[in-house]
Amino acid sequence: MKRILLSACVLVVATVTFAQQQVANMPNESLTKGYSTMSTIPNFTPSTAAAAPATIWSDDCSNASTWVFTNTSTLGIDWGISMDPNEIPSADVSPIASATASNGYMFISSDADGGPDGDGTTISAEFTNATPIDLTNYPNVQLTFEHCFRWWHDTRIVRVSGDNGATWVDVDEISNDATYSYPNQSSDNPHMSTYDISSVAGGQSEVLVQFYYNDNDIWAWFWGVDDIAISELPD
Repeated sequence: MKRILLSACVLVVATVTFAQQQVANMPNESLTKGYSTMSTIPNFTPSTAAAAPATIWSDDCSNASTWVFTNTSTLGIDWGISMDPNEIPSADVSPIASATASNGYMFISSDADGGPDGDGTTISAEFTNATPIDLTNYPNVQLTFEHCFRWWHDTRIVRVSGDNGATWVDVDEISNDATYSYPNQSSDNPHMSTYDISSVAGGQSEVLVQFYYNDNDIWAWFWGVDDIAISELPD
C-alpha cells in the first residue's frame, strides 16, 4: 500500500513540474495571434480639424456704420442697434442672451406698432453689410449668427449674394420652420443658426449678407440678431 501511495505522489509531482515548464516556455499569445497591445502617445493634442472653424469675417452688431438699412414702411419702425438686452418684448426670450448683447445687437419690433392689422402699414425692412466680403480664397464657408424671436405671422428671411447684390439667394425663411408655428411661437435664447453658403458665396470676392423682416401687416412680434460671422466649414 505504501509503495502504491508513494508512486502516486511521485507521478503527481512529475506532472505538475512538467506543466510548469510548459507554461514557462509558452510564447506570448499577444504576439503569436496578432493581438495588438495598448499604447499611448505622450503629450497628445487633438488635430486642428477638431478645433473651432477659422473665422473669416464677423460683426458683433455694435456699429451701425458697418451696415446699410433699407425700409419700405411708413411707420418709422426699422432695424437698429439696441444697447438694452431687456428691450426684447417677450419674457420667455428676454433679455437676449447672445454672446455680445451688452455692446449692441440688431433689433426690429412689430410689437411696437400696436396694430391694427390689415391697415396697409406693413413693416418691411432689411439690413445688409456695407462692405462686400472677399471670400476668393475660401471655397467652403458657413454663415453663423445668434438670434431670438417670437413668431406671429411675420416673416424672417436670411439672404446671401455672391455678386455684390446683383442676385440674391434665400438661404432660409425662418418663418416656414414648423417649429415656430402656433402654439410654439418662441425661439430658444439665443438660437444658434449655421448655414453652409459655399454654393453661393464660396470663392466669391463680393459677398453680402442680408436679414429681411416683414410683419405682413399683422401686429406681430420682433427679431433680434447678433454676432454674425462667416467662417471656413469644418472638415
